[in-house]
Amino acid sequence: MPKVSRRPRLASAGLALGAALGVALAAVLAPAQELPPTGTVRVAAVVNQDAVTAYDLSQRIGLGLLAAALPATDENYHRLAPEVLRRLIDEHLQMQEADRLKITVADSEIDDRIAELEKQNNMPKGGLPKYLTSRGVDPGTLRDQVRAQISWGMVVRHELIPNVRIGEDEINARLAELRANLGRPEYLGSDLYLAVEDPAREGAVRELAARLVDQLHHGAPFAELAHQFSQFAAETGGNLGWVSRGMIDDTLFRTLSGLQKNQISDSVRTRDGYHILQLRDRRTSGEGQDNEPTYDLAQIDLSLLPSANEAQRQTQLQSLRSTLAGAKTCDSYEARVRGLPTAQYSHIGLIHPSDIAPQVLVKVRDLEAGQMSEAVTVQDMFRLFVMCDRTAASKGLPSRDDIRRRIQEEKVELAAERYLRDLRRAAFVEIRA
Repeated sequence: MPKVSRRPRLASAGLALGAALGVALAAVLAPAQELPPTGTVRVAAVVNQDAVTAYDLSQRIGLGLLAAALPATDENYHRLAPEVLRRLIDEHLQMQEADRLKITVADSEIDDRIAELEKQNNMPKGGLPKYLTSRGVDPGTLRDQVRAQISWGMVVRHELIPNVRIGEDEINARLAELRANLGRPEYLGSDLYLAVEDPAREGAVRELAARLVDQLHHGAPFAELAHQFSQFAAETGGNLGWVSRGMIDDTLFRTLSGLQKNQISDSVRTRDGYHILQLRDRRTSGEGQDNEPTYDLAQIDLSLLPSANEAQRQTQLQSLRSTLAGAKTCDSYEARVRGLPTAQYSHIGLIHPSDIAPQVLVKVRDLEAGQMSEAVTVQDMFRLFVMCDRTAASKGLPSRDDIRRRIQEEKVELAAERYLRDLRRAAFVEIRA
């Protein structure tokens, strides 16, 4: 008997299940507004030891409909069902991998992410769960989705980033491309990407793309739709960053460069799927541009006993600080942490201030290389950050560290897609109607 759980997925490439998802889903897709009675839980899919229930599926479809500003009709539920079910299956695979690696996400981290969403949508604190409830969507559905996003990000950070290698020749080649583009236009864009992994799904994905374009033209927020539906950079609302010719697919670049500021494109078919683009801004490469400083950060997590009082927790924190006193480099911090049973070291890598949560940025922005931050409390844990190195802001061309960071992001994105594809291939997945 599979374990019934409510686990969401971080947006990623769709699951290629062939004709299995062509089965009639009417029996499990009645728009659910309440939990089913005890003993009547219906299963939409089995993913290894877990089950995706009809309630999970219906609630996630409801969340997607709200984001897309689509009416909650039976027709819309059925049209979105196959894509949403793929996403839920992927989320189960990702969360199972996080469990295998003993990666957990504190409730406070989810609270912080939801608070950011409320701020972005001009809602008061606690307003988003109330809004979802008023629209018949269980707020737990959003919490599960956020938990999956954070968990998968931690899996990627721990398992993939340390293995990414970037040669100086790669940086030199990218720098040469940027020099060649100096004085030419570059564009700040966003991309909502829908993969077509199964040719039998071409029509359904094309129709979904058309519906999303229609909603965007009627004012639906691009970042919210990308967050719910995109299979590229969903956690950042599909952000492409600043791109110039040669940095993205030629067809996409021509489409993006032909848009007006804040304009939305029609769907664009490329080799792997459909893209919907938004142009957020444009500029001339190298003219009056201040690039952000770059931080090379590491993270130290100190586990605490739930039963410990505040005095005992502070004593444990001071003991850790004493052990780490005198460390001057991230290598030396890592060596000292390695021998501690209650502490864990991880290297975050290169990051810009704009990509750091505000509550963390205030702790690290004034650190010098080799310094450790004050602690941030994360449920039953103290989290500290170490500034391995930092580079100052520069004008014109990005620094070599900035280029290294961009190449790293691209490689990690590809590695994460392969990682998930391998999880799919090794999984037992059964679609039920």
